[in-house]
Amino acid sequence: MRDAARYITKLSKTEHSAPEWQAAMEALILVAENGGPTMLARIGVMRALNLGHVREFTEPGKSIIGDAGS
Repeated sequence: MRDAARYITKLSKTEHSAPEWQAAMEALILVAENGGPTMLARIGVMRALNLGHVREFTEPGKSIIGDAGS
């Protein structure tokens, strides 16, 4: 959690003010101050780290596993 807090404090003001980072900071504070489940803080930080990443899904019925030559 300390590493996550250090990382967040080094973000630019633009990144720091993103709603995902704000939520991650709140989760870290709640866990640190109230001893809540650390998984909540982890989820918040992971969501913020993946900000801007667009998940791509395959077409229905197509698998990306084992279809290298198809």
